[in-house]
Amino acid sequence: MKNLIDNIDGNTLSKAIRELFNNIKSEKSDDKFIDARISTAYFSPSGFSQIFTSLKNFNSTKIMIGSDPITDSELWSRKINETPELFISRRLKEKLEHQNQDLFIERNNLPFTKKSRSSISLLINALRDGNIEIRRYEKSFLHAKSYIFSKLSNDKSDVSDSIFVGSSNLTKSGMISNLELNLKDENQETISNTIQWFDKLWDEAEPFDLASIFEEVFEIKTPFDIFLRVLWELYGDEITDEKDHDGGLPLTSFQQHGVVRALRLIDENGGVIVADEVGLGKTFIAGEILKSYQASRQRALLICPATLRDTSWREFIAEYELA
Repeated sequence: MKNLIDNIDGNTLSKAIRELFNNIKSEKSDDKFIDARISTAYFSPSGFSQIFTSLKNFNSTKIMIGSDPITDSELWSRKINETPELFISRRLKEKLEHQNQDLFIERNNLPFTKKSRSSISLLINALRDGNIEIRRYEKSFLHAKSYIFSKLSNDKSDVSDSIFVGSSNLTKSGMISNLELNLKDENQETISNTIQWFDKLWDEAEPFDLASIFEEVFEIKTPFDIFLRVLWELYGDEITDEKDHDGGLPLTSFQQHGVVRALRLIDENGGVIVADEVGLGKTFIAGEILKSYQASRQRALLICPATLRDTSWREFIAEYELA
């Protein structure tokens, strides 16, 4: 079981990779691993941090990201008159875009902890230093997971590169907790063939600026930015829901939002107070609310000072045909 890594009972891929490099150090020889080639369908900063300490002194680390392949059931979603080739091309673009969104979601939901920020900082610094390069294979679906480590040895007749191939993605779950199956191999012919496979795909892969996605974590946020984020966390779901009902109202966008929100609060609570400042169109908001009741054959009572009743409101009701 020494060469079989399944993340069970501490037998994790993260630990196996660390032990590989620790064994070299303990031998007190001049041998050392200098190059790493990693292919993975999924990537996360927390997964990268699991092996970063082992990789930071490498001359070169190449990380090639793939994408989630289509399932057999997805084949039935091919459009009429769409050839299999065009279908696969379309789904590949959609999968890559979905991967982009997943990375943004992961970045936006990173825990606000020192450990999390440290993982992101390690990743960004490593990418910007230049000895770690990331590309994404976009010509086809790439779902392979491999970790290839090449060693520099004084004894050229005793080259002992190492490879781990299996199911673990370069994510925290893939490295330490998911039930995975990975095999360690030191057969030089197998490793040589795998390196050729990797290098061929690497040459076809596209540079991928992963650092820029996560650098936003460290951008300075103003108090107003934080205030808006708090409001979004509190009311974001409501705003998204109300947006679906905003169409067709002849108002500015913020007035449309005010009408929809007011009608929702009336429905939920039996009443609402629109308390916008002067000049923001409370009269127009009220007019739209009145029109919605008029459309359902209900009556409304308008209470206002007599001067406004005979001037502003009488003209408004006439112009917008509010009975």
